[in-house]
Amino acid sequence: MNRTALRVCRMISLLVSALLCCSAVILLTIGVATPSWLYVDYLVAEGTIEEHRHGLWLDCVLRGGGGSNPYAQSSYLNWGVTSDQCEYKWVNIGPSYGSGGAGIDPYLSNSGYSAMSSLFQTDYSQHRFLAWHVSTMILLLIAITAGVFAIFACLCVLCTGLCSPVAALLEFVAFISSAIGVTIFFINANRPEIRYTQIPNSAERWRVNEQMRGFSFDLSLASVFIFLLSCLLGVLGSVVVFMHAQHHHQHHRRMDSKTFPKTEISTVSSTANDHNHLSMTTNMANQPHLIRIRNDGTGGSVIRDNSIDV
Repeated sequence: MNRTALRVCRMISLLVSALLCCSAVILLTIGVATPSWLYVDYLVAEGTIEEHRHGLWLDCVLRGGGGSNPYAQSSYLNWGVTSDQCEYKWVNIGPSYGSGGAGIDPYLSNSGYSAMSSLFQTDYSQHRFLAWHVSTMILLLIAITAGVFAIFACLCVLCTGLCSPVAALLEFVAFISSAIGVTIFFINANRPEIRYTQIPNSAERWRVNEQMRGFSFDLSLASVFIFLLSCLLGVLGSVVVFMHAQHHHQHHRRMDSKTFPKTEISTVSSTANDHNHLSMTTNMANQPHLIRIRNDGTGGSVIRDNSIDV
C-alpha cells in the first residue's frame, strides 16, 4: 500500500470516528438531560391520566387535564402547560418544611402511605435520589467528557499522528463508562420495587403499574454502540498511522541508500584490488622458480612451482 492510500485511509477512518463520537456525545447528553428513563401512566380519576417520567436527576408529570396543582412546590419548573411540572430528585433528600423529617413527595397524597406487600412501594420511592442514580449519572458524564476530548484529539491528528492513539484511548474510556452506567441503570430499574409502582384507586383498592423504559434510556443505549464503533475506527486509524510512519521511514532509508556515493567505493575497491594484485605479482617474480618435468609415458608436461626444494 503506497503512501497516498495510507493517508486517505487514515483521514477517512479518523473523520468517521470523530463524527460517530460527536453523535454519541449528543445522544448521551440528551439522554442524561431528559427525564424519560422510566415512565408510567396513572389513572388517578375517571378520564384523567397522569404520565410520570422518572429520570436520573429530574422527575416530571404530564397531566391530561389542566388546572392548578395543589402539590406544587418551589422546586418545580414549569414544563409544558401549567399543569405539567417537574421536580428535582434531590428535593426528597433534605428535611421537610420545618419538621426536620424526610422530604415531602408532591404526589404523596395520591399514592398513600400503605403498601400492598413488602415487594412494592408507593410512588414516593420513584422520586428519591438513590446511589445508583448518582453512579449512573457520574459514569455517563465521564463518558460525555471523554467523548468531547476524543473529538478534539481526532482533529489534532491532522497536525500530528501522535494524537491518534490518544483519541482511540479516550473513545474506549467513553465506551466503557457509558456501558457500565447503562448496565447499572438497567439492573436497578428491573428490581421489583422500582419496576412496579402502585397508587390507590379508592380507599380499599390499589392499582399496580409497570414502569417502562423511555426514550432517554434508548438514546443512551444507542450511544454505547456508537462509542464502540467509534473506538474500533479509532484503533484502525492508529494502526494506519503507525503503518504510514513505518512506510515513511523505510522510504527514507531507501532514498539514503540510493544517494550514497557507490562510485567512489567502487573506485577505491578497484584501486585497492589492483594494488594487491601488483604486489602479489611482484612477490611471485622475486621468488625463484623450479621447473619440474614429469614423464608419464604419454608425453611430457611442464609444471611450474613456486616452492624451492631443500
